[in-house]
Amino acid sequence: MKNIFFLISIIISFNNCSKPLYVQNTYFDCPPQTKIEPYDRSELIHLALRRALVVEKDIPDYDLFQHKARIYIMNPDNKNQIVHLEASDVPTQIDSIRFCLKSKQELQQIANITGENFLCIAFESIEIVEKTATIAIRSQWIGSSKKTTVFLSSGGYHATYKKVNGQWKLDAILGVWMS
Repeated sequence: MKNIFFLISIIISFNNCSKPLYVQNTYFDCPPQTKIEPYDRSELIHLALRRALVVEKDIPDYDLFQHKARIYIMNPDNKNQIVHLEASDVPTQIDSIRFCLKSKQELQQIANITGENFLCIAFESIEIVEKTATIAIRSQWIGSSKKTTVFLSSGGYHATYKKVNGQWKLDAILGVWMS
């Protein structure tokens, strides 16, 4: 009897350590980015993601990301919106962190199928004027239709970058918000 109880507790422990369904390969299926020449927009997105999720880890609610090594980037469903991203805009990996660009609708389907709520990243604005850029990046919950939980946490910040000697550098964090 003790052996059966021990075996059951090991199985339960193992299941609790496995990664959430929403980041398994079935859903987190973005192909590796082909090598492209960097341009301002992709370079700035890379810098913003690096700061928010890899180096500083200062995006509000960073600690609430369940799986910090695989993070979805939400693309608006409407291509006419200012911040619609192309696959070439978003790195698929920075250091050990992998990114996957999906539409809001695709992310909602993943949440509904897996029954899991999860955080993703979205860009609210990317404005480049000559050698100055402003980017607004935020975390956002994707809620499963199978859950009744309502999330009131989210947040982001506006950052300005300056191009100095051909390289984009963080100039300032203009404002941080949390809800």
